[in-house]
Amino acid sequence: MSVQQWLRILWARRLIILLTLAGVLAGALIGGSRLSKTYVGKARIMVELATDPITGAKIEPRAFEAVVATQSALIQDLSVIGRAAELMNYVPTGPAKSEAELRARQGVARGLSRAIVVTNVPNSNLIDIDAYWGSYDEARKLAEAVRQAYIEMSIRQQRGSAIRALTIMQQQMKLFLRQRTIASERRTAFERKHGVVLRDDGEDNNNDTMTQIANASADELRKVGRSQTAAAGVARNMQALSRIDAALGAAQASLGPNHPQVQALMAQRAALAANVQAPVRSANSTVSVQSMMSHQVEQMLANRGVLAEGRMLVTDEFAFDNIIRGLAARIVTTAQQANVVNSGVTPVGAPGGPIIPVAPNFIVVGIVAALVGLILGIQVAIIVELLNRKVRGIEDLARLGVPNLSSRHQDDGKSVGGVTLVPAE
Repeated sequence: MSVQQWLRILWARRLIILLTLAGVLAGALIGGSRLSKTYVGKARIMVELATDPITGAKIEPRAFEAVVATQSALIQDLSVIGRAAELMNYVPTGPAKSEAELRARQGVARGLSRAIVVTNVPNSNLIDIDAYWGSYDEARKLAEAVRQAYIEMSIRQQRGSAIRALTIMQQQMKLFLRQRTIASERRTAFERKHGVVLRDDGEDNNNDTMTQIANASADELRKVGRSQTAAAGVARNMQALSRIDAALGAAQASLGPNHPQVQALMAQRAALAANVQAPVRSANSTVSVQSMMSHQVEQMLANRGVLAEGRMLVTDEFAFDNIIRGLAARIVTTAQQANVVNSGVTPVGAPGGPIIPVAPNFIVVGIVAALVGLILGIQVAIIVELLNRKVRGIEDLARLGVPNLSSRHQDDGKSVGGVTLVPAE
């Protein structure tokens, strides 16, 4: 059948289509008005950027979306919904007394979870909690109960995590204290064995004297080097002194003791004699310093292994002291975390929501009913037309295989003088 034939059928059966459409629409609206109304209560929370109230640790921006999504999933957890049911007095407060009561509570929690919708506000750290219920006040109270239950759960989780960490760190502290006691006992035994008192840097109190002697020995070594350099000139000075003595004796015999030349020779001899005596005194003192220095060096070399062992013992004890101090600071911080009341989320505003019910939505019901009524009306019109054998046009004759002899002719929509038959082509 052509489109023109379909349109002709629909136009001929337009009353059926309209009546079907009106009936379906009226039935949908009447039925919707008899349904129970559903209201939505809204509550909002904000996930704080600083999740740790003690240390102020910040969430990394790249992980923030995952954190917000995790919070949204936790809000719909049965533990949170179950606590909300207790706050709404739907179930008794406190632990279940029997297995049957526990299953009943879980059933109530699952039923309430279907009425809770959690959504993340795009590009923000806000989370919306929507509660759908048959009463406007109950919907608002349910949204607030879910929000409060989630905040309580967050605080409980943070405290539980802090207490577990505190227990582990206390066990570690006891272990390190025992190890530190063992290290201290080893140090005490070392001090008693060698008769020294080790300091925190791993050296004993006699080490200051050894260090001074070592420094002094270095200075004396430099003096020894200089005295050895001067020893080569002592022989030369002695030879020059012998020559001056021979010249001075000859001058005194010929010129007399007061002659200026004799006086000059005597001054030259006195200077040479002083140069000869100074290296000798320095060499004598150097010999005593060298003997003392060699004795101290031998003692230091003998104690080198003992001192190295002492340093190792004190280093071990000092390392345990540092670990214990750091662990003690962490224990104090964790103990503070176990007492905080900050959940890491902040309630935003009071619970609210639209006063008008969100279901049934008569606009949506009307649109759907109109579409269904129109489709159903068209189907009814087509069925009625197929059951009716009336011929309405040349197309029907052609479909039935009956020859067409003539047809009425209408010119410009006006009848031309009675019945005018037009011969078939």
